[in-house]
Amino acid sequence: MKLRVNMKAITPEMEYLSTRQSAKVLQVSLGTVQKMVELGELIAWKTRGGHRRILASSLEQQLQRRKRAMRQKTTQNCIAMGIFRRTENSEELLQSIADWQLKVEMEVAVDSLEGLMKAVSIAPDLIFLDADTAYAFSDLIVTPEGRDLKIYPDYQEICREIKAICFAKHGISESRTKNLIYGRNELSRKNLLKIDQDFLNANSIEQVFLSKLSFKDYLVTLASADTFTYVVGAGVFNLLFLDDDVRVLEINPYRNNSWAQMFGLSKLCKFNVVISNNLEHSNAAAQDELILDSHVYFDQQIAAQIKNLITCND
Repeated sequence: MKLRVNMKAITPEMEYLSTRQSAKVLQVSLGTVQKMVELGELIAWKTRGGHRRILASSLEQQLQRRKRAMRQKTTQNCIAMGIFRRTENSEELLQSIADWQLKVEMEVAVDSLEGLMKAVSIAPDLIFLDADTAYAFSDLIVTPEGRDLKIYPDYQEICREIKAICFAKHGISESRTKNLIYGRNELSRKNLLKIDQDFLNANSIEQVFLSKLSFKDYLVTLASADTFTYVVGAGVFNLLFLDDDVRVLEINPYRNNSWAQMFGLSKLCKFNVVISNNLEHSNAAAQDELILDSHVYFDQQIAAQIKNLITCND
């Protein structure tokens, strides 16, 4: 008997589902389901014919994680991004937010490129654009995973060109003398907790809060980095503005979930990963595997990795 799949639920008689059925249940692509299996997020086995069968109970667990994440999300402030070429439009929206007494953290940009770079850094829930302004994108290609740059054979050169254009537009020269650490402490998840300020001072490390900076100051800050330590997340796009010789340490909670390695940005610098299990749950966790959005405690393991990073002469 052939089972019919309800896209919103899994019926009790379903013990195993195909990859295609699982994709419909989770409302994701086949490739995403395959990746989830490879990462151990879904439990699966293969038939003699080589077809995957996915355990229905592991799909149900994924759906429950999503529900918990959505419930937690609704209790948090919304992060919005506005890209307005006309200042009166941004002022009107900000006034409306104040009048409606909405829980919204609003970031505004007047330049499309500045808005794009801010957006990948702060991961807004909403993006507002001028209703009366045309936004044109020539030769736009949507990649299979949306952010995977590796599908382009010359993506590293493209990334360097983006950096050169941004630096030139703002009159910025690279002078890489600083050791920077970005702990995402102004954001709601994946913070680096209890950073040892005495350790930072003793090793001439500057703590930065990148999402609070104007786009120009953000670029100036990254143009000064000789080493850069950060917690995994959308901040991976900060690596666009580093250099081949900059030594980077990406801190991952629980397991290696490196966005830099997934999207190809690890090739733009001297890249290293450290995995920490010294964690604290984040109430704003949004990923299906909630532990991957955990806060990480600054401890001796991380301090040793940073010390090695800034003293390395390779």
